[in-house]
Amino acid sequence: MKIECYMSSGCGPEQAARRNIEAALNLEGASAETVFSRITEDEAAALGLRGSPSVLIDGKEYRAAGNLRLFLTNVYGRVRAAC
Repeated sequence: MKIECYMSSGCGPEQAARRNIEAALNLEGASAETVFSRITEDEAAALGLRGSPSVLIDGKEYRAAGNLRLFLTNVYGRVRAAC
């Protein structure tokens, strides 16, 4: 599994996102290649991303639900994280 987390410069600290995604993976007993990128609004628009943070699992974007709470679903089960 590959998780890509795209964040604008105004989005919170990357370290918090890293810790939360790692904790979520640990809770689910899952592993993933995880990539974090800071991008501009123009880069986000070019990629078709709809907000910050934008999280993609295996190329599919998953949206935040309230207070940037992310519910990331993949074939291995449900992964919960907050960016």
